This record gives sequence, structure tokens and C-alpha cells, in this order.
Amino acid sequence: MPQMIKSVSVMDPVSTNDHCTISANLLFRKRRAHPYKRTMWDFKGTDFSHFKLAIERCNWEECFTDDNIETATEMWTNKLLNIAKQTIPNKEVTVRPDDKPWYNNMLRRLCRKKERLHKKAKQYNTLVAWATFREARNNYTSEIAKAKESYDKR
Repeated sequence: MPQMIKSVSVMDPVSTNDHCTISANLLFRKRRAHPYKRTMWDFKGTDFSHFKLAIERCNWEECFTDDNIETATEMWTNKLLNIAKQTIPNKEVTVRPDDKPWYNNMLRRLCRKKERLHKKAKQYNTLVAWATFREARNNYTSEIAKAKESYDKR
């Protein structure tokens, strides 16, 4: 795969070796993992009597009116998930695989605030703007340290 090679060079022999050293720079890129959505369920906060009652009252026979097993399975699964979403506390979260395990939404918000203040400080170039930026930067840095420490203690 010649498109994966950037450059090749032949260097002098190492020490008393009678063979030249050949080196090459290879172009390997790590694929970035894209963020995705996931539903998180809070089973501890579930009222299971309400869940059981909703399951008992559901008309499951509607799922089996079609002879196609794929359609029946999909209908049954959708009915069960709808009952679960109505009776079990849940929320949809964005999972970012490239983030550090201790990096959270609060840190992401502080980072955006710091970046906005840095842009303003460069634009206006006043002592107050730079002081505000430095305060936000120091706050962001200290919150990162706290988050790392809290994660490491777990």
C-alpha cells in the first residue's frame, strides 16, 4: 500500500554493522469514535407495582396479528419499551468514547466559558477582560483537578 508510506530513507550502518538502516514514515490514523445516545434507566426509583399493572393491562395479542415473526417481535419489543419508559425513570445521555472517564458536562461547560472569555480578552485587550479570563481558566483547571481526584478515589 504505497499511499500509506510518507518517506523512505537509507541511513549509515550502526556501529560495526555492515548493513544500512532503512527507515520509513508510515501514515496510520486512529479512527475517531463518534458520540452516540444511550438511554440510562434508574431502576432504584421504579415503582414496580405500577410497572406490573401496566404490563397486565397491555393488549399483547395485537403483536401477533401478523404472521411475520420479525414484525411481531418488533411490535412486542416496542410495547415493552414504551411501558418501561412510562414507568421507569430514565434519561437519554450522550456517550463520548474519546472523553476521559472523569470529564463531565460541568467541565465541558466551564471549558466553553473559558474559551469565550479568552476570545473576548484577545478582542478587547483590557486588564478587566484578561483578569476575568484568568479567573475562569483557574476555576476550570481546579475543577479538572477535583474531578480527577474524585475519580481516582473511587
